[in-house]
Amino acid sequence: MTPAAVPPEHYYVRIVARITDLAEQGCTAPAITRVLGNEGYTMAPGRSDSISLTTVRRLLRENVPLARRRPAPAPEESLMADEWWLRDLAAELSMPHITLYAWARRGWVTVARQESRPPYRLILRADHGEVVRLRARRPSAGGRAAAPGLSQIAL
Repeated sequence: MTPAAVPPEHYYVRIVARITDLAEQGCTAPAITRVLGNEGYTMAPGRSDSISLTTVRRLLRENVPLARRRPAPAPEESLMADEWWLRDLAAELSMPHITLYAWARRGWVTVARQESRPPYRLILRADHGEVVRLRARRPSAGGRAAAPGLSQIAL
């Protein structure tokens, strides 16, 4: 049955199921949008406008738990002692993962390696002492993180 031939009451369920399948395979939102367009899915049965990237992201957020969107690592890429997935270390530090990513790009956090296959997630190295140091450096609400090694000067 083609997507357009599905009864309207089942169309949403079918789209969400297809998005979930693609997310579990490790596809990104833009890739899911392209696949849905190639498979003939539209915003609603009988309409000609394809499903937008914004809609796919919303459906992912609302219907697919984050753990199911991230594929399991390859067995040969399991974490060693004191290694963290970037998102897991960010959760441990109670900070946004994008901030931790910026710290890794600046060299403030040690990047152990990157996965060898998509989605190419970063693996960070941080022992207990490093986690404590990073926790002390993380920004407070409304504040900014201090650069490593720089002390604040009281005026």
